Amino acid sequence: MSNPYQGPEGQPQQPYGSPPQQPQQPGGDWGGAPQQPQQPQQPQQPADQPGYQQSAPGYQQSAPGGAPGSPGSGYQPTSASMPPASPGSGYQPQPSANQPNEQYGTQGGYGNQGYGAQGAQGYTGQDPQYGPAPGGGQFGGGGDQYGQGGPPTAPPPQKKGPNKVVIGTIIGVVVVALIALVGGIYLYQKNQAEKEHERQVQTAGETVNGFFEALKSGDAVKALGYSSEGGSGPLLTNEVLAPAAEAGPIEGLQVQPAQVEQNDDGDYVSATVSSSWTVDGKEVTKDWQLTKSGDDWKLGKVTAPVELGNSDLPILINGAEVESGSFEALPGTYSVETGIEGLEYKSKSFTVTAPEEPVSWVADASLTKDAQQDIVSNVKSSLDSCMSKKAMKPTGCPNLFNSPPGVTVDEDTVKFGLANDPWKDAKITHVEGNIFAMELTFQFTLQAEGKRGKNKVTLSAKGTERKIWRATTAVGEKDVKWDFLRNG
Repeated sequence: MSNPYQGPEGQPQQPYGSPPQQPQQPGGDWGGAPQQPQQPQQPQQPADQPGYQQSAPGYQQSAPGGAPGSPGSGYQPTSASMPPASPGSGYQPQPSANQPNEQYGTQGGYGNQGYGAQGAQGYTGQDPQYGPAPGGGQFGGGGDQYGQGGPPTAPPPQKKGPNKVVIGTIIGVVVVALIALVGGIYLYQKNQAEKEHERQVQTAGETVNGFFEALKSGDAVKALGYSSEGGSGPLLTNEVLAPAAEAGPIEGLQVQPAQVEQNDDGDYVSATVSSSWTVDGKEVTKDWQLTKSGDDWKLGKVTAPVELGNSDLPILINGAEVESGSFEALPGTYSVETGIEGLEYKSKSFTVTAPEEPVSWVADASLTKDAQQDIVSNVKSSLDSCMSKKAMKPTGCPNLFNSPPGVTVDEDTVKFGLANDPWKDAKITHVEGNIFAMELTFQFTLQAEGKRGKNKVTLSAKGTERKIWRATTAVGEKDVKWDFLRNG
């Protein structure tokens, strides 16, 4: 019976889809069968064709001097030259020449017919077991899908270095980012510095404005709080400042933007603020010098020295009694009083226009017009009462006459008169408290009837004698005390 797979001239025919088998070199380690010359590479069959098996890697193109495994080539593949099996490829590496070979092609194909010692690889549905493929020539490449040596494989691609364009781009981006960062930081710091400068200018101006607002409201404690020096004294109280601010209000205040200065460390340390205002009708211009105290701006001295002249009378400044001497006061108009009814100082007030501007006040008291009229009225009333007396020597009166020796005066006939105007040169002086004295010069006249024995006598005084008297009285009272001073 003929073999259905017998090819021409009695050669066994390869089953369809099976890779051509190559004969082994006589005397090799491949089961003793001679190896056939390489056959041309067959076209690749689809993977789903029956009988197709992928060849194991390791088949190489023929080395110089003959095809691998051909007689006279002297090349024998060993396990050392074979690559390891790929997982799932069905390829199993063969033992080296010193180890016994498994017979190549022992598995039967169609009818399990073998071809010599090699035998034909049959289709069993399992991956065939190949021995080491000949090859390993100068190219070191593996066999093709049929187990034959294919064309030389390309050398592995060399690892490319970093792309210079990419590196340059990255560097450029980094440089731009750094410039942007530095620029952003610079702009941020500049913006913060400008904001801080504006804040310092604003707060310095607010300090000046705050001081004047405190003055206007009569708050001496708050006003002094804006000063680095502060201040104390009987005139630096809210009770004293409030009426001063009302009597001499601050008007037309103008405050210019502050000029601030920094030290070498960049800290704000000083500022100058120009301002102008009017108080009690007087225009004032001042450049304030401010210094830093923590985070606050502070003015320098905000008070002015006031020199009060000597006085025997009380000195009451807006109700606060002080002695003669020097005192500090805030800007405003201050009234000065004696505290005595009817008695006032000629200089009834003084004005502090600006800090550090000295003020002098002279203590010169005088009667008020009402008090003066009251005193004169009291003295006149007393004198009129005395002039109406029917006595040669009326008690408590300046019009005193002595009766002539041996004459008995009929006092009912006594009549006093004045030969001069005692009010013309009258002077009023202060004694103490509300007591005042008035010096008067009198030239009294007298007419009276009397008897010397049994004879009638007429008495007459022409008022040729000048008598200086002092009438003492208190404002608001009617009593007058008369004291003879001297003959005039």
